Amino acid sequence: MDKHLLDIYSDYLLCSFGMTTATGLSTLLDGAISHDKITRFLAGSDFTSADLWQMVKPLVRPLQSEDAVLIFDDSIEEKLYTDASELICWHWDHCFNRSIKGINFLTCLYHGTEAALPVAFELIKKSAWKTDKKTGKQKRVCPTSKNTSLREMVAQCQKKQLPFRYVLADAWYSAAETMVYLKQDAQTDFIFALKSNRKVALEHEDKLAGRYVPMSTLSPEADVTREIWLEGMMIVSFLLWRRK
Repeated sequence: MDKHLLDIYSDYLLCSFGMTTATGLSTLLDGAISHDKITRFLAGSDFTSADLWQMVKPLVRPLQSEDAVLIFDDSIEEKLYTDASELICWHWDHCFNRSIKGINFLTCLYHGTEAALPVAFELIKKSAWKTDKKTGKQKRVCPTSKNTSLREMVAQCQKKQLPFRYVLADAWYSAAETMVYLKQDAQTDFIFALKSNRKVALEHEDKLAGRYVPMSTLSPEADVTREIWLEGMMIVSFLLWRRK
């Protein structure tokens, strides 16, 4: 990987306000780098999470800390006028409450005491097809869930011997399987948002008897932490209620 050219191209994207092209970058550099070289560089290989790690590793090591956290979030880079493919396709955007055509990617941000740097990412590729039950039409789907990708990225960070105290994510990643994995396999704690329809038991006896209630029925005191048992999980969790 030509890191020098990658840095130049990245700066070009960040500083541009209009259309970006290989010819445009070459012109900006007064022809010091030909547009053909830029095009070959971009088409030469796919950049992966491993490439990112090689770039940020020297920056992360001096900043790593036992009190650091891993923050997971996914974003959509809108590509309305690009032909659809397994990478550029329609994704549901919870911010706008509608589907958006573009590139969906999951990012793992390592947040230490002094700085925050991305250490891993996963491009969401919808390489499989599935029939929509409501419309009967074929639609693209990703064969791997985002929760699975999160678990794999946590395992990668531990393999790289990155110390951290918590894993942070929104309600999209609060699957019971992910929580159990983090506690039992990864041996780490987590802070996740929960959807209001999640069912919980307020006492251990209620859990043993299978008495669960939706979180939407609870009205706990704000900013007070209490123990709960989530349905489908054997481990105790803690609920901190925040009023909007």
